Amino acid sequence: LGETFKFTPRRRHDINGIFLVANPAKARQINPLLGFYYAGNLPVFSVSSIYSGYSQRVLNQDLKKIFFNDMPWFLVKNEFIDGLKNQIQRLWAKNYRKNSRLYGLGVDAYTLSILFSRLMALPNFAVNGVTGQLFLQTNNRVYRQLLPAQFKNGIPTELIQ
Repeated sequence: LGETFKFTPRRRHDINGIFLVANPAKARQINPLLGFYYAGNLPVFSVSSIYSGYSQRVLNQDLKKIFFNDMPWFLVKNEFIDGLKNQIQRLWAKNYRKNSRLYGLGVDAYTLSILFSRLMALPNFAVNGVTGQLFLQTNNRVYRQLLPAQFKNGIPTELIQ
């Protein structure tokens, strides 16, 4: 054509947000790239797999502003949950780090086995478990509601509902 083109890099304006499904290592690479490619001001939503369950403040700086849902087992700091975690870590030290989500599920399975008749009698009754709020649906399936969270300064922070 013989002409010099002028081009200003910009992102598309028909996108309202990004849904990112990745493990923590991949997400730490992708999130900064979104800023580089002019998508840094878009909200990023993810699933619980984005958080390993362990505070790695320096590493998780690249996950800033990402919204995700996760279990109280990882997000809530209280004496009950911390005591359970410490006890399980002492008993099964080798497997805890790799299977910590499953241990939380086991705690709630035990809790549900004790409270199952109460849940059947009171269908709107919620059990505050370590994996979320647990409800028994009409078809006797357990419904779990997770906590919303966001990374702030590399720390996953529970969002107030």
